[in-house]
Amino acid sequence: MEELLEIMKKDAEEPKRREFGACVAVINKNKFLLLKRSKTAGFAPDTWGFPGGGSEPGEEPEACAIRETYEETGLKVRNLKFVKMITGSKGKFVYFFVSSDYEGEVDMEKVKDEHQDFVWITPKQMGDYTLTDAIEGVIGKIIKRGLAL
Repeated sequence: MEELLEIMKKDAEEPKRREFGACVAVINKNKFLLLKRSKTAGFAPDTWGFPGGGSEPGEEPEACAIRETYEETGLKVRNLKFVKMITGSKGKFVYFFVSSDYEGEVDMEKVKDEHQDFVWITPKQMGDYTLTDAIEGVIGKIIKRGLAL
């Protein structure tokens, strides 16, 4: 029993991480940036999705999306527009943003830390890729609302 209480105390003292996820649909000349997840990824292995990931303690969704996009691609995104929020497969919220305002070029070294590859695709090319959940719906909403295209 004492052991269990120690574990519970330790868990309560640790800062909360990964309370939510956030992603950015980065757009360049009507093309979306997609990253191919590794074959051993814990979520949606070997599929294509937007740059993004889990939050750090105290982080807001937009700040999380900006940080994760930079960590995974080297791109410094700005002027994000909120697209939608979903409940992810682990029951946590995932926030989707869009931006065509960024600085830099995709850095393959950063991509390779967590992913296999990257590609810029048009909406018509979506059927050529195995996408993570919600990507088609997010792209559809961006197009319908005229965000960043």
